[in-house]
Amino acid sequence: MNDLVSVIIPVYKVEPYLRECLDSVVNQTYYNLEIILVDDGSPDDCPKICDEYAENDSRIKVIHKENGGLSDARNCGIDIASGKYLTFVDSDDVIHSLYVESLYNALCECCADVSVCQYVSFVKNESIPFGENCVDVKTLVGRDAVIDLYNRQCRFSYKMKFGVPIQAWGKLYRKELFEQICFPFGKIHEDQFIVPLILYRAKNVAVISKNLYFYRKVEHSIMKNHFSLKRFDDLEAVSNCIDFFKKKKELEIVNVAEKCYTRLSYLYYMMARIANLEYQLPRKYKVNFVKVFLWQRNNSLLNMRETIAYLFPCIYRLYKSIKH
Repeated sequence: MNDLVSVIIPVYKVEPYLRECLDSVVNQTYYNLEIILVDDGSPDDCPKICDEYAENDSRIKVIHKENGGLSDARNCGIDIASGKYLTFVDSDDVIHSLYVESLYNALCECCADVSVCQYVSFVKNESIPFGENCVDVKTLVGRDAVIDLYNRQCRFSYKMKFGVPIQAWGKLYRKELFEQICFPFGKIHEDQFIVPLILYRAKNVAVISKNLYFYRKVEHSIMKNHFSLKRFDDLEAVSNCIDFFKKKKELEIVNVAEKCYTRLSYLYYMMARIANLEYQLPRKYKVNFVKVFLWQRNNSLLNMRETIAYLFPCIYRLYKSIKH
């Protein structure tokens, strides 16, 4: 089999990293690719770089559009994708040369609708750890993949040493899974809104143990910026998914998703507290801080840094300012 795979890459203000990303994509061992570059109104030289690569590789399509955010860019890519399968790559990240081939083979061998690889983070000028040559593959039904995803976000124990991260990238999807599902416009943590729903639709999910996706830590990225109340979009996403799974009467998923919600609500409330923004929070996002803190301590969910941040927020705020 040699099905067409669409690789969707939103592009915005990543000029220093874009060529490295695109080189890792065009040099995939799996050649039958449709590479969709969505220039989301980038004000730097990214549009020129996209056009340059398109001139040299007939597999590349470029969309130039006004800035609408990551979700809008991904949705535009999905709309024009003609591949049987699709995957997402962020334009400041890098993928292993076997990324598509490994995900595609795992998906076919396991008769799956989604395949998932592991990822590692790296920073500029740091060598990328490509991992071991040995590859293990496990298969989960869709609902179990969702449970594994929420368990990992909660830091609860789980059977699989490797599993399903929340990010949309690092996965290969059957395109039909996105019918009537799209990334939410204007939200951050957009992956949290739809990835659990996509996995739930999948009959089987193949999980690869190997690190094939390499996430670049960039200081000016959305997740690295100073804390803002927009981060609470994450809680809205989990809440929406909880409502969905309640209607499906998936009580086991609801149970672990609610624990995930509790865990995240504590973390974001703590971050708002450290940033002196807790009094601006809507009432629905305020938590019984002491009660949740003790619950997490009893379940070994707090690390030392989080404990210090709770007990001594002024000291932790000073530490963050010095570090910055």
